Amino acid sequence: MVMMTTPKACWLAPLLAVLALSACGGVGASTPAAAATAQASEPAAIASPSPTPTAPPSSTPTVTPTSGPSPTPVPTPAFGSAKVGDDFLFGNQPEGCELPCWQGLRVGESNVDDIQAMFDTAFGFNGNHDFIEHAERDEKIMGLFHTGFGWMIVPEQYEPVLSPAVYFGVGAWYDEKAKTLEGMRLQVSLPRSKNGASPQRVLQKLGTPTHGFAKMEQTQQADLGFVSLMLVYANSGIAIEYISIPITIYWKGTIDEIDDTGRICLGSLGLPGNIAYHLEVDFVEPFVDLDNLSPMQQRLIGNPIALYRPPYKSFEDVFHLTLEEVTERAQRETDTCIEGIPSEG
Repeated sequence: MVMMTTPKACWLAPLLAVLALSACGGVGASTPAAAATAQASEPAAIASPSPTPTAPPSSTPTVTPTSGPSPTPVPTPAFGSAKVGDDFLFGNQPEGCELPCWQGLRVGESNVDDIQAMFDTAFGFNGNHDFIEHAERDEKIMGLFHTGFGWMIVPEQYEPVLSPAVYFGVGAWYDEKAKTLEGMRLQVSLPRSKNGASPQRVLQKLGTPTHGFAKMEQTQQADLGFVSLMLVYANSGIAIEYISIPITIYWKGTIDEIDDTGRICLGSLGLPGNIAYHLEVDFVEPFVDLDNLSPMQQRLIGNPIALYRPPYKSFEDVFHLTLEEVTERAQRETDTCIEGIPSEG
């Protein structure tokens, strides 16, 4: 994950934060621009480095496998035809599948055949690409393989917005011997008007998180800042992270004591004219303690206070609201706005 701390991040952070997935499940690398302008805080990248595709972004990409018997490019379906649609997190799910089940996949229960079926059914591959045959061994956890795919989508598929691109990526990890699904990650960048996965809706649908973390940073541009949020539902094995949401910083207080204050509205993220946010949704086995995680849980979620740089703080420390208080407001309001005092960027 990439955290931008410069004013330019208002335009670029969500896009540059993406680590593209290759269709054979191999590792995508962050772009050179991201490496040059960002500070990495990545306890759980989706894969290991591999060449970044040089072809321009397209809504109907072509996959070239990096391993396997066929060197022929594999035609792939456009994301616009995928069944997941705009409401990718809560809507358009198979019957009987609600989070933490996603598109028929359940961590610890689903197997490699289910992973292949998900790509075939939800994204329209229809057996044209074997995601298991082209899976790659995970470099960080012995005995695990990973596979996945990512779409770079032109904004016009959604609406004319001032943004470089929209991205959707899916990654899955499975056990080499048992062939069971051990973890899954969604990586998404969306225009600000697409709020089906906003913190407001997450709190409305899933209730109070077991853990909540945030960090608010002010840039050298006095009126610009960024907020990152992480909502963790340990009993479901779900973590949802919103990365580098641009916000406006303003002065608040009395003539004797003025504080720079940042304000974020949980149902309408970001600033007009920008991609509002990049988010990552991780699915792992349920857990209790962030300090006692399995290798897979540590790989995707980790302890955000201990591992990330700059570190997260508790939600209450940043916004002076408990998770119960903000959830109660989110469930009765349309767009809950909360304030915090940023650290200096």
